[in-house]
This record gives sequence, structure tokens and C-alpha cells, in this order.
Amino acid sequence: MSLKDKIKQTAMGVAISTAGLTPTAAQNAAQPENNPEQYTKTITIRNDSVQMVGNATAYYNEQDNQIYVKKGDMKWSDFGFKNTPPEADESLQLVHEAQHQINIQKKHLGTANVSLNENYQRDVHNEITALIAEKLEIHRQYRAAKDQAEKDTIIAKYIQNDAHRKYMTAIKEGKIKPDSNKSADFDKEMSFIKNDATEYRADPTDDRYKQQWTQLSMAYLNRVGTNAQSNPEALKKEIHDIYQIGGIDFTKYGNHKDMILENQSIKAAENLLHQGASPQKIIAFMNEGEGPFKLAESLDVSGLSKEQAEKVIQTAIITQELQENITEDICFGQQGSYSFDYISDNLREKTAVYLDMKSDIWAKHGTLSPTGDEEKFNRLMQQAQSITLDTEEWFNSIKDDLHHYTKIQTEEDIKNLIESVKQNQGKTVNLNDIITNMDEYKLPLDGTSKEEVLEERAQKAKEDADFWKEYYKTHPQEAKRLSNPYEMSIMDLESDILKDELSARQKAEEEAKKIEPLYPRPRNTTYKLSDGGIDIAIPESSYEKAELKQIKNRQGEILDITLLDGKPHGLYSIMDKDGNIQSFKLYDKGKEIDISQHELEIKQEEKDGATHEYLLLDGKKFGTEKITGADGTQKAAFWDMQGLIQGNEQASIEVQKNTTEDYIPSPLRPEYQTDMAKRTELKEELKNQVGELPPPTAENTSKQLRFDIHIKSHQNQTRSPDEFRGRNSSNESNKQNSTQLYVPIWQQQKTH
Repeated sequence: MSLKDKIKQTAMGVAISTAGLTPTAAQNAAQPENNPEQYTKTITIRNDSVQMVGNATAYYNEQDNQIYVKKGDMKWSDFGFKNTPPEADESLQLVHEAQHQINIQKKHLGTANVSLNENYQRDVHNEITALIAEKLEIHRQYRAAKDQAEKDTIIAKYIQNDAHRKYMTAIKEGKIKPDSNKSADFDKEMSFIKNDATEYRADPTDDRYKQQWTQLSMAYLNRVGTNAQSNPEALKKEIHDIYQIGGIDFTKYGNHKDMILENQSIKAAENLLHQGASPQKIIAFMNEGEGPFKLAESLDVSGLSKEQAEKVIQTAIITQELQENITEDICFGQQGSYSFDYISDNLREKTAVYLDMKSDIWAKHGTLSPTGDEEKFNRLMQQAQSITLDTEEWFNSIKDDLHHYTKIQTEEDIKNLIESVKQNQGKTVNLNDIITNMDEYKLPLDGTSKEEVLEERAQKAKEDADFWKEYYKTHPQEAKRLSNPYEMSIMDLESDILKDELSARQKAEEEAKKIEPLYPRPRNTTYKLSDGGIDIAIPESSYEKAELKQIKNRQGEILDITLLDGKPHGLYSIMDKDGNIQSFKLYDKGKEIDISQHELEIKQEEKDGATHEYLLLDGKKFGTEKITGADGTQKAAFWDMQGLIQGNEQASIEVQKNTTEDYIPSPLRPEYQTDMAKRTELKEELKNQVGELPPPTAENTSKQLRFDIHIKSHQNQTRSPDEFRGRNSSNESNKQNSTQLYVPIWQQQKTH
């Protein structure tokens, strides 16, 4: 339907449909609705109301290839949690676990034998891609939202999630634009998603996932044993494969594509494996968790006898274990006293497991001597028993929690503590000064041999397993509380959903490049001086940037204006939600035109298979001229009172659609609020002057428009709007969709 066909009568005279400057089909094509059948898939899930509650809200079980979601009567509070986290969003849970399923079942992640640290890396990348999948689900929901209110609801919902707060904030602030039709904005968003997911999931302070990945690496070591050897090419291929998501390659995005992820505990286990420790003994050692083994690892016990080496090692373990306690006692001016019963309860099993693992390494390398080395033993024992106090580090770690200490009651107590910290910094303390019976213990610690301690551990583990086996025979419902399998539909990231979205944006940009210039060359006028006969070129009007701009508020009102270098040019109007003009003015490159002195007419004509739409000011083209070809492509030219306006070498023409939170800032607003009774009286007076007007048809359009213009000329004039002099309105929305739709009429290939 043409612009003229959309003109209709209103109480104020003339209405122009907002469709007059709507984006072309090529522009709209960049954001198609996803076909549910093409971009969704059905997965099978089960509800688990017992297993994993308090640890994870959903999980993928590699053994039975099923996805489980925590639902049911078990609550976080059942596990002692007081400040429970917000309920997880099921759509994010499902795409997260489905991505794990894709990585393992379809991409075969974890099949190649690699080193322990390489296995750790692919486990981390497995979680990163699952978090990327969550953000892509948010991206899909945001683009599918019907209006800004729905989009704001999505932002408010997910900005509460720690994992997505940064992404939501970037969208809210307009730094990331999921609704944009530009391929460059797509690449920018995907890079942001990749970086955000990597930084969050590879956070070195995230102990929960570090522990999980350590356990996974131990399970891997249990499976492959000494075959856990470095295989960087296999690692590279597996990681590359799992980053193929939605039809695009995420390895090309982000700053972390070559990031090497490491875990010091895993590297230590890998080092022990290379030294010759048994895989099973390494697993037993790692299952003990982080322990006081750093000092023990730093001591060279080669040449000692087995008894000497074990005594040095366990003394070093005791020293490191007690260091913080001893530092605290000395800072508070107390003489610590520790018995081996206390030490044994905390360290006997860890020490036995560590010594058992190290014994394999010593045997493999012939490290120990049958006779031993008394001089070296005494020297190492002195090192193993010595504690160098770092009282300042200890104080910095506890200074925010001093109110927890019963020894701190007054400001004087704090002052004395600080003074003690300064005095004891770097002081050396020997275990002999703390433990009076250093020579009375036998290995490991309490007189029991390490073999006996290990046997006790094995027996206890067997008893625990037997207990739970019998327990679940009489309480089978408590082993798992699972629903029957059922199906759910989710976004299919194995499809080309992202690839097609990017292709649509690229297609729209290609369409923009096909637009041809409206005229072969700009206007060039010369004048001849009568006295000299010299031809002089008169400087012509020009512009660098033209914007066909629409601003819409939540009430549906639309401000419609063309800007040349930020200044309004041509017809400037406010339309209601139905497209009826409520108020308007006319500008010539920022200068308001007194429309009472001119005639204005809207024209539409067919020429060479294209539709031309423009305004006539006193019978001459003025403002914006739009030409729509039979294939839907559009072009534009701009006219002032002298004729066609020339763009400079870098000129561009854009269409912009903005949304404001509330009102449209505009000098037309006071006119819109003019007393309607006075307007009606004025209207009747003008009717007597010009006669009754016929209905608004294509033939009498210009007469209707002139009548409305006469009404405007009787009202107060206001200055040009600030928002079109290079200053943006403070109420402009979070969302701005800017699509370059035209090229300068004299530069066919100049697009920006």
C-alpha cells in the first residue's frame, strides 16, 4: 500500500501512516522467526528428588546417557542450607546438560588418552561450552520476545544469576545488541559470550568445580592408568569439536581461544605418575584432599635409609600442619603444647597414604640406602622441624574476624596483638620447643606401621560399603527417588540456528550493497559574472550523514524525522499509534520553515518500474525522496530549496528506529497539548476562509495538508529540538536498532 493510500482524515486534518518509512524487506529478513521444527529437538529427562540435591540442580549421567533434573519434595533446607539460592531456570538447565550429552555422545569427548592435565583441560572446556549453551538460550529468548517489556523481564530474571550477570548487564547497557541486524554485532556478542563463560567457569577461586574436575581426573586415571600420557593433538581436536555450536565455530571467538587451563593439584599428581608412583596409590593420595605435603616434597631424602626418610617426611608433614596454629599461639603470647594423640587423629591416614605412594617412587629410582646417612638425616630433620613464622600474612588473613577471638576484648588487646605480630615476623621456631616427646613416636605418628593403617582404611571402606548395601535392601526408595522418563523440547544446538542467523544478517547487508544511485551525478550550477565573463562554481549544499529516524514511546506514538548531519530536514512529525499525524513542522537543514508562506504537497508516481514518493514545496521537490523498486530495494535522495543535496565522499544514509522509556522529547509537544477548544474555533474560522474540504483522497491530499499547515501557522513557534543537535535524549531506551539501508546517490559502492 502506498504512502498516499495510507493517508486518512483525523480531527487535526491529515494523517500519514508510519509505514511510510518502515524498513525494507531486506532489512527485516535479517531477523527471521526461528522455525520450531528446524531449530528444536526433543530430549528425554527424569526427575531426581534425592541424588545430587544440594550439589547440583541437574546433571547428565554418562553411564546411562540420561539427563536428570532435581525436582520433588527434597529442598535445600533439608541439607542445612539457610540462604538458599534462587530456583534454577529449567530451560537453561536442559540446554546445559544437553550440551554435555552432545559433547560426550556426539563429539566423543574423553575418548582419546591424554595426560592428567590435558584431561583436566577438556573437562573445563566441557563446562565452558555448557555455559555458552545457557547464554545462547538467553540470546534466543531475548530475540523471540515480542516487545521491550518482555525483553526487560528477561534481563531482570537472568541478571540475578551470577553466571549471567555480566552478559545481562552488557545487554542492558546497550554494549551487546542481540536484536541487531549487523553481522559485526553478532560476532561481538558471540565473542563476549565465549569470554564471559570462560572467565566465569575457569575462575581459579571456584573450589567446587576444581574439586569436581580433580575427581573426574582421578576417575580417568583409574581407567587408563599409566597410559595417561601427553597427546596435545588429540586434545586440540576434541576441544575444537565441542566448540562447534549452533553451526558456527566458537574457537575463532573470544580472547581465550588459546587459553591453557591448569590445576596445581592435577599437575602434582601428574608429576608423581611420571616419577613412577602407582596410579591407584596416586588416586588414594588425591582422595585425601589437599594436605600439608609441600615441605615434605621439597626435601631430598636420597641416601637415607627407609626409616630415616619416613621419619623426615612425617616430621615435615607435622610441621606444615601445625604452622598456622603455632603462629597464632606465639602472636597471642601463648606457649603451644601438642600431643601426638591430637596429631595422629588428623594426620595418621594422610601420612600413611603419602608414604605408601612415595615408597614406590623411591624403590623405582633406588633413592634410599640400606645403611643410611646420619649426618644428612640430622640436617634434614632440623629443616623438617623448623618453622619460619610469617605473622603478618597470618594477621592479614584474620584481621577482619578479630571479634571471633575471645582473647580480643578491648582496643588495647588489638594494639598488643599488632605489636606481637611485628616482633615475631620471620622468627624461627623448632618443633622441639613445642612438642616435648619428639623422640617417642614411631611410624606413622602413633606407633602403628603404615601397612597397618592402610589395612584399617581398607577394612573400614569395606564395612561402609556393606552397611549401605544392606541398608538399601530395606530402604530401596531412599537410594533414588526417580520419576518415569518423559520428553521435553529444547533449542537444538546441533542445528544451524546460529549459522542461519548470521547468514540472514549477512544477506541483509549484501542487499544493502546492491542499491544503485538515484541520479548519475549531483547538481552542478555555475554563474557568469557580467563584468569579467568568468565562470564561477557556486558552493553547493552537502552532507556527511543522513538518518531516516523514528522514535517510538511505549504509548505507540512515533516521532518521524530526517536528519542531515544531525539537523532536522524536511517533514518532522509526531504520529499516534495508528499512524495519524498529531503535530508536525518543516525544516531546511535545521532551520524551521514558516509553512504559512508556502504550499506543501505529497506526490507519488511510477517511473521506470519504481515508485517515487516525495514532498513538493511550492511545486519543487523538498526533503526526502524515496524510491522503491519492483524487487523491494530502496534508495533515497534529499532536496533543499536549491535542488538536490550533494553528499561528500564518505557520506552514508541510515535508517534508525529507537524506543524511549516514556515520552518523545520534541518541540512539537507543546503544540500537541494546545487547548482543543481553541483549535476547533480556529479550524471553523479557517473553514469560512477556504471553504468546506472534501474527504482525504489521493486527489485532494495536498489541499488537506495545506489546511492543516494553516492551522499550525497560527500557533507559537519553538526552537529546533536539542536532541537533533548532537545531544541524545536522556530517556532514550536500552535498545537501538540501526541498519544502513541506503547508499549516497552518487557513490554506488560506498557503504559503511
